[in-house]
Amino acid sequence: MNLTLNGTPIIVDDIAAREIVQRHLINGEQAVRPIALPGTAHLPQLSKDEIYIGSCCGPEGKLVHSILLPQKKDKLNFGSALAWSRGQLPLDARGNFTSDAPNRIEALMLFLHHRALFKKDDVLWTNEQFADDSDFAWLQGFGYGGQSTWHKDGKRMARAVRRVSI
Repeated sequence: MNLTLNGTPIIVDDIAAREIVQRHLINGEQAVRPIALPGTAHLPQLSKDEIYIGSCCGPEGKLVHSILLPQKKDKLNFGSALAWSRGQLPLDARGNFTSDAPNRIEALMLFLHHRALFKKDDVLWTNEQFADDSDFAWLQGFGYGGQSTWHKDGKRMARAVRRVSI
């Protein structure tokens, strides 16, 4: 279900939507209201072996679909993982990357909905640097689902995603 929470678009399942509505009342009014997606909500076309991760609303209110690419690479440091992930698809006409390492939200969705694709001891680099110390970046674990930071020189798995905005 597509909702707005205090003016911010979010997407949740029906059970979560009911829970949110029950818990988020402001001055007797619901802070959560259903919203319609612009146009029709078509899922992007998937290529062979790609896996649909999910979608989130981006900062401009556009729906961004995330798709996991089939390749993986083990034992890369953060910089090499980013370079490898961003090199999985060609640049677009403007010279922008069309593939990237997953962000922290995408990595969490991979754990929540696609953990069977990973071993319990897999640890995946995200594309996000740790804000408090530029020598560290965020990781997603697949044993217990935790996210933590690790020194960028550490060797971990890299996966690539592509994003489609609607």
